[in-house]
Parts: sequence; C-alpha cells; structure tokens
Amino acid sequence: FGSRFKFRSMLEYRFTYDTGHESEELRCATSCTVAQVKEQLKAMRSLNILYLSFEGERLQDDAGLPPAPGPITCITMAMEMKQAKFLELRSDRLWEQRQFTDATVVCDGVTFSVHRAILAAASPVLHRAFSSCLHEATNLEYTVHDSTPAAAESLLRFCYTGVVSVEEESDLLPLLELAIMYEVDDLSEAVGEAMLVKVTTENIAARGRVLKRHSGASMISTWPRFLDLVGADHALIAALL
Repeated sequence: FGSRFKFRSMLEYRFTYDTGHESEELRCATSCTVAQVKEQLKAMRSLNILYLSFEGERLQDDAGLPPAPGPITCITMAMEMKQAKFLELRSDRLWEQRQFTDATVVCDGVTFSVHRAILAAASPVLHRAFSSCLHEATNLEYTVHDSTPAAAESLLRFCYTGVVSVEEESDLLPLLELAIMYEVDDLSEAVGEAMLVKVTTENIAARGRVLKRHSGASMISTWPRFLDLVGADHALIAALL
C-alpha cells in the first residue's frame, strides 16, 4: 500500500492508513509516543528508518504530552535503502558471474571458482587456510571434506551474498555442520532457526542429534528452544522413544 519514489540518496515510502482496516499494531499507535511508533514500524518493515513525520497526528510527543486531536492520516518514512540495494546487487553479481577468481573450492569432485578475499572475510577458518603456508595457500585450492556439493555451494553463496539458499530440506544438516566448522556464525544462526521449522516425526531425530552436538557456541539458544518445541508435542516425543 502507498507509493514509492526516489528521494535523493534514499527511498521514501508514504503510507496512508485506513482507520477501518488498521491492524491491531497500528491502532495502538494512537496512544504511543513517536519513538514507540518508530520502533514498531522498524520492526514491522525490518528497515532502517531515518525519520518519521506525522500529518494530522494523534500521538504523544517524546516528552509525554497529551495526544493531539484527530486520527493518524499519514506517516512518511525515509529509509536508507539505496546503498543496501546497491550492495545486494553487487554481491549477487559477484556470486553469479565470479569473474577474475583466484582459487577453487572442491567438494566430492565438484569444483567452485571463488575469490579468496571474500571467503577469508566471511570465514576465520578459510582466512587462516588461505593466508598460511598450508597446501590451500600455495596451490590455491581448498577441499571441503565430509559434506555434499549442495551444502558447500550454499556455504559459499552465503559468504558472498548473506543469503541462505537450500534446494532440499535434507541440505540443512550438512550446511549447519559446515557453517559451524568454518565459523560462519550468522549462517549457523540462520540454519539453526530453519531447523526449528517444520519439525516432523521423520526428521526430528536427525535434527535433534545435530543440534545437541552443537548445543554450545552459536547454537546455545537454539537447543533449548528445540527441546521446548518437542516437549509441547506428544507425537514428536513418541518419535524419539
């Protein structure tokens, strides 16, 4: 809803709320402070909101003054989007084209051309491998052992783009193993979250083993949540017995 247009180096979104179709979250904004509305919209949109302006506002200001009369008719948000989109497009292009690569990663006979600098920036383990006197640094080839090409490709894609991409549900387990092995913490956290979704009697045992094995470090909050999820479902408990 609303319109979108360029505003110098930013994108500006103008939202007009129909009081007859407001969500519960928006209705409560009529008695919130400006700062609270800003945080709420930021959470809803997952965007970096630089400022908010209100027309016909019915809000308390940040000093706690009584709300002005009249409904909220418009909220204009200016968001720093252009730079984020620019970086996203560049990282996608780096991954898809992979021109001027200077190393290869091999997994189970499948070879991926890569840029050492990008992998080294994403993974402390790969940074050490490519900057030392090890085989990988001198031969510019790194072999991923005990995994699948699909998981290795997903790991590399994340190093370039920050996007988690798996073709099959079964790829989640080996991808989590690689993320932890190569100390890519953001990927570990993202895959751990994905493993709490669509837990079934068929996959619960395998997921539980992996999450328990890595219940420390980046999985420190995921394992207890997995136990809570299982404990609330008798069918899942029975599948483990």
